[in-house]
Amino acid sequence: MSTGEISDRLCERLQELAPVVERASIDEFYLDLTGCEGLYKKDLVGFLRNLQQLVLSEFQLPCSIALATTKTLAKIAVATVKPSGLCHVPPGTEEEFLAPLPIGAIPGVGQRPRPGSWHAGSGPYATCSGFRWMT
Repeated sequence: MSTGEISDRLCERLQELAPVVERASIDEFYLDLTGCEGLYKKDLVGFLRNLQQLVLSEFQLPCSIALATTKTLAKIAVATVKPSGLCHVPPGTEEEFLAPLPIGAIPGVGQRPRPGSWHAGSGPYATCSGFRWMT
């Protein structure tokens, strides 16, 4: 079975478990679990642990998972627990979670500022509050 076929099967399986599944790439999916707390007995983290086990047992694939309030935050969070980790950033703790991370952890920002982009130095995310536009 090809990687694309495995990805398609995994996507179909995820659609059985979550009301909204967005495929970001062949190996990256976003699940919108809004309103699913009751369905998963108010334990979304437990559901995600079970999902990791399901992906490993049914597809023989390790996976990293993050539960966060936005897709961008989930992408940042999952990078902190690779490989095969689980990260939960509860609502209201986003700034606390992001503060110690390097600015390069933000997708699309990268490690070095580029002309026409904003510059926050090479420090952590917390320094972004003082950014300025470069021209």
